Amino acid sequence: MSDYGSDTLPSTTNRTQPNILVTGTPGTGKTTTCEMIADATSLQHIDVSRLVKEKGLHEGYNEEFDTFILDDEKLCDELEDVMEEGGKIVDFHSCEVFPERWFDLVIVLRADNGVLYGRLEQRQSLCAIHCSRDHIVRTALTPDFPTLPNYNASRQQLRAKEDHGEHRVRDHAGGSRGGA
Repeated sequence: MSDYGSDTLPSTTNRTQPNILVTGTPGTGKTTTCEMIADATSLQHIDVSRLVKEKGLHEGYNEEFDTFILDDEKLCDELEDVMEEGGKIVDFHSCEVFPERWFDLVIVLRADNGVLYGRLEQRQSLCAIHCSRDHIVRTALTPDFPTLPNYNASRQQLRAKEDHGEHRVRDHAGGSRGGA
């Protein structure tokens, strides 16, 4: 893969446009960010959560958390040819599902837990609120952890760097105007 800032795409692909993954915990602004990038460029926004629902790329529904259970293999099979075309900006809360070769850049969004919790409450997202609350409680009970407000984002960033290479992962702290 190419280094960040390089004008060329990796030599192992026929893509003429890059693929970008925007990731982060629920409520950090992934969808809003992807929509803004898609509006400003010729990249096509792929909202993985919506795709999973529309195409049945799941193993069923978890009623307790009001969410679908992702089938990684079905998702990757569905996206394989699409990602090879290039010019995609993918919106998903995790990076570990996707092959490294799909992406030229990974952007990790993060926001303060207080901001996240408020956004998730407004959405009434039971699964996301539960996960967010668990992260808030865990970080509050771990006072020696150096990045308390960004504990989950830091883990996500490390996973992204491990999965996709440090030179392709960019971190953005702060909020956007809504979205997931």
